[in-house]
Amino acid sequence: MIKETYYFSHDSNAITDTKILNMRADYGLEGYGLYWVILEMMRNEKTYMLDLNKNTYRAVKTLSATNIDVEKYIHDCINDYRLFVAKDNKFYSESFLNRMTEYENKKLKNKQNGQLGGRPKKLNSFEDELQDNPIKTERFKK
Repeated sequence: MIKETYYFSHDSNAITDTKILNMRADYGLEGYGLYWVILEMMRNEKTYMLDLNKNTYRAVKTLSATNIDVEKYIHDCINDYRLFVAKDNKFYSESFLNRMTEYENKKLKNKQNGQLGGRPKKLNSFEDELQDNPIKTERFKK
C-alpha cells in the first residue's frame, strides 16, 4: 500500500520567530510541537483551515497526546501570539496559507507545462526551419 504524504515548506528559523518565541515562553517546546501538529492537520485540509470547535480540539489532543489545554492554546495562538487567524468559525495560519497558495500555483503551472510536452519548442523550431528554407515555405503555403 502506498502511503501518500504531503509537502509543505516552512522557514528553517521558525523557532526564533518573535511570535513563536512568545508562545514558547508560555507553552515551552511542547507548545512548539503542538503548533506543528496543528499546521500538519491544516495541510491535510483542502482549504488549509480547521474548524474552530470542540471536535478539532479533541482531534489535536488525541494526535499530540499533549497535557496542554488545546482550546486555550489555540485561542492564545489566535488572540495573544497572532500565529493563527480566526474567521467564520475556522482558523488558519496566514503565512502557511500564503505558502500553500504559492505551492499550488507552482504545481498547477508545472502541470500545464507538462501537458504541453515541449510542443511550443517543436513548433518554433519547425517555423524557424521553414523561414530558413524558401522551398519548404512555398510547399507548406499551398
